[in-house]
Amino acid sequence: MMIKPASLLTNSLRLLAENSWKALGTRGPPMITHPRYSVTWPERHRFAMWKFEDLKKQVVEEDLCSDAEFFVPQINTKEFDQAVHRAHDANYIDAFYSNNLDRANWRRLGFTQRPFHIPLVRRTQLEVAGTLLAADIARHFTGIEVNL
Repeated sequence: MMIKPASLLTNSLRLLAENSWKALGTRGPPMITHPRYSVTWPERHRFAMWKFEDLKKQVVEEDLCSDAEFFVPQINTKEFDQAVHRAHDANYIDAFYSNNLDRANWRRLGFTQRPFHIPLVRRTQLEVAGTLLAADIARHFTGIEVNL
């Protein structure tokens, strides 16, 4: 079954997306990021959390996008909640949000011990919202979108 993302574009964001793409010309595709994509992370963890901030810096340094041109995902929306519930079991979502995942589920996510929970939940929500926003902008306007 294919999961269809809900539209996360508000009317003002739709207009911004359309106008930003036109203004970019050949500089590069529209890009999405959020400062909370990178959180404090165990140094030895297999997931390179630092990469999000490094990618953004490189994109700006190479003049593919300025700081002001990045789209920023939002998570406090009905559409976001609906999209997450279409992709995951409600019990899993509740356990993740409330820091009640069992050890086996944390290990499946790559953790040998329970991580500091609040920043991880926020970061995960923002990354998912960024991916959904990227798909929405690409589908409606550009054909391509980059979620750093």
